[in-house]
Parts: sequence; C-alpha cells; structure tokens
Amino acid sequence: MSNDTTIQGERTVLLNGSVRGVLPFVSRDGTRPVLQGVRVTPDYVEATDSYKLCRITLNSPTAQDYPHLPGGESAVAEIPEGGVVVEGRTLGKALRSLPNKSALPILSHVAVKPVGELVQLSSTDLGETSVLYSKRVSGISPDIDELLSRVRTNEPKATVSVDVKHLRALIKGADDFGADVVTIEVREPLSPVVVLAEDSGQTFTALLMPVRKV
Repeated sequence: MSNDTTIQGERTVLLNGSVRGVLPFVSRDGTRPVLQGVRVTPDYVEATDSYKLCRITLNSPTAQDYPHLPGGESAVAEIPEGGVVVEGRTLGKALRSLPNKSALPILSHVAVKPVGELVQLSSTDLGETSVLYSKRVSGISPDIDELLSRVRTNEPKATVSVDVKHLRALIKGADDFGADVVTIEVREPLSPVVVLAEDSGQTFTALLMPVRKV
C-alpha cells in the first residue's frame, strides 16, 4: 500500500456534491476551451462562460482518511499553486458517479489527483470504484479574483434574501413567457423583488417576497 505523504498536506482536494453548482457556469463554446473548464484549488472551485461566473468555497475533510484505490494507489495528491483546470463535462461525470448513500461521509467526495498532463477524478463506495481522467485545460483564463474584488469593493446599494426554489420558478416563468432579458428591481431588504420583461408587445411582471431572517 502506498505511503504517499502528500495526502496529509493542506493542498489536497476532495470535492463533495455541492460543487455541482459551478457546472451551469461552464461555457459550451468550443472556440474557447479554457472557458469549458473548472478551476479546482484547495480552497475553491470556479468557472465562467464570460457572461456569468461562480466560485464555490470548499470545506474538505482530511484527505488522509480517503480510501486508497485498488492496488494501493493513493487517490489524492498535492494540487499545484493556482490549482488545476479540469474539463467541466468530465467533472460532471465524476460527480454523478458519487454514491447515492454512504455510511461514511468522506465517501461522498470525488478525490482529485494531478497525474502528469491529466487530472484523475475518483470516487468509491468501498465496493465499486470510479476513476475518470480529465485533460488539464490550458489557455489564458479570466482573472476571477480581480473580477470579484472589483465588483465587491463597493458596498451594495441594497440586498435581499430570497428562496432559491421560488427564484427558480420565477425565472422559469419569464423563460416560458419568451423573454430573453429581464429587469430586476430591488428597493428595500423587506420589499418584494420585482422582475419585469417584455416580448412581442406583451409584458411580464412578477414579484418575489423576501425571506425574513430570524
């Protein structure tokens, strides 16, 4: 059995199912392959299609507790400075291979391991093991750190908390209406969010009540 000491470092990565939230931000534009990737670092994953972007912070368990692969190979290894960019579609497949239920919380994670010019993405339920390989996506990617810091330097004019399921239903309603663009109006923290759209001479008006924080 391998005694690879890198699995004890702070630069290893295990990804749980919550990182699926980054996948809708991966581009489908084949002319810019770097935007079809997801950057994986020890602290977060991120993706952008140049129109929208997402960063999800990680809270990984101790990597040394992750089971070894068949043959004794370690499933994780140190991630280089700046992370690695993996193919969004391969990461999606790896996340879909996670066990539906597991008595051990650590098994609800995909283990990330750079292997030369590839990145290994593996998961196991201790009965079956899934091992996928992604190419390292190369190219000049947008500086998401700079974008986020620039946007968040100034205090927001207004903030409001809303229910995710209700927000999804509202956007689906605007999409079914035929709108390509919506206008979102936010007034005060406890005032309804107003969503407006127009299409072929018709108008769409929707209100979404905020969530009152206790």
